[in-house]
Amino acid sequence: YLTTDAENTIVKGNVVNTTSTGHGIQVEANVNNNITGNNITTFANNTFGIRIFGANFSNFTNNVVKTFGNLSFAVQIETSSANNSFRNNVFNTTARHVNVTNSANANNFSLSAITAGTNIVGGANLGGNYYDNSTVGGKAAWSLNCTNDGRGICDTPLAHAANNVDFYPLALPSSCRTLSTAGQTYVLDGSLTSTATCFNINASGVTLDCNGYAVEYANAS
Repeated sequence: YLTTDAENTIVKGNVVNTTSTGHGIQVEANVNNNITGNNITTFANNTFGIRIFGANFSNFTNNVVKTFGNLSFAVQIETSSANNSFRNNVFNTTARHVNVTNSANANNFSLSAITAGTNIVGGANLGGNYYDNSTVGGKAAWSLNCTNDGRGICDTPLAHAANNVDFYPLALPSSCRTLSTAGQTYVLDGSLTSTATCFNINASGVTLDCNGYAVEYANAS
């Protein structure tokens, strides 16, 4: 819990599990903090992985945030909280990924441009954040269901609210798997090698765009 006097603070490499009413990490009425490399899990209803209340100019990077309770958002942004940055995090929740109570306050959810570098889910580029598992708001598991643009980035931005947009959400990296979404285009962002069937297609209208990469069948020795 970072309160008013906790400014220019680094919170790094912690494992945070809450089973009662507490939030994972709360940042309140302060500025210029760095929250990085933490693994945060909450289980109760109405508990947030990260809660920001009247805090500004803080950075949230390389965190894995999981929430399981009803209305337990991965990130809750309240009151006059602006100019905070969220990049290269995993937000895994059955509720809304990011809940912004006042969209007049702008926060950043991606780099200004896609940049080469290994991201938090193993893709080859850095951009925004990885969104997993959510079942609400027409944005269910955004990173799992978006179209990979061939760089490991979703081809469509994810708007949490006005002035709070992830322009480069991370996509599920290319891997051998079942392609099961009807009408979906799947684009490879790297070559793949498999000792068995790499792709099973069990829906209609599926397009697999190899994007110049190869799928190689390697016989097991």
